[in-house]
Amino acid sequence: MRENARLPGEPAGPGPIQQDPLYIQTLDCMQTGDWAQAGELLASLQQLYPHAAEVQGLQQMLALRLSTEKNWAATSRRKPQALLEVPAVRALAIANLALYILIAVVWLLARMAAG
Repeated sequence: MRENARLPGEPAGPGPIQQDPLYIQTLDCMQTGDWAQAGELLASLQQLYPHAAEVQGLQQMLALRLSTEKNWAATSRRKPQALLEVPAVRALAIANLALYILIAVVWLLARMAAG
């Protein structure tokens, strides 16, 4: 191993956090959607850089994405007919259908009487 090489998670020393391999790995996990791994890496980064704005920003981004994914999963489990389960909507749909049938019958009777 080279003398100046760092292990993942090892503080970057005087350099910025963006050069830390652990930070880069965390970004990679977040970009690929590996949220559990990103959370673990962020916890390590928080210990190494407790006051870094970059870490706080990544934590907020991770929390937002996890929340969005949770909400998205909840809405995708809904039945497609969920709107028709509301009694008023169902009643209006039936009344609308009955009205169209009535109009069609009257139109057919008028054509038969005229012809």
